[in-house]
Amino acid sequence: MHIQDGLSGALPPSNRRRRQSDAERAILIKAFARLDGAALAAAFAAAGAVGFFLATAILLIKGTPPGVPIGPNLAAFSTFLPGYGVTWPGAAVGAVYAALVGGVVGWLAAALWNAAHFIFIGVAVIRANWLD
Repeated sequence: MHIQDGLSGALPPSNRRRRQSDAERAILIKAFARLDGAALAAAFAAAGAVGFFLATAILLIKGTPPGVPIGPNLAAFSTFLPGYGVTWPGAAVGAVYAALVGGVVGWLAAALWNAAHFIFIGVAVIRANWLD
């Protein structure tokens, strides 16, 4: 009498295939999981706001010698962000702008990710059906 190791050897062939199919499906579901657009937007918004605020705050704390403009590269953002300047109130205004931009970028990244996976899975299903 031959003793088989593991559960899969004891199952009839049809149950083994179903079990393997369920495992493959679980792997695919995890690999191609949808991203939550709102969650990614919130994360990008928070990271952008904190990053922009800290960049401005570090320049303000560090300071410059008299007669030297403070943070000319970061001050160039005032061209695109009305109300921003390398000042403490400007740091708050810049954080709001960075949160808005980060939120939009995060939502777009999630939308593109989900769309790419939707298309990929659709093409894979179509190809699998053609091969059958």
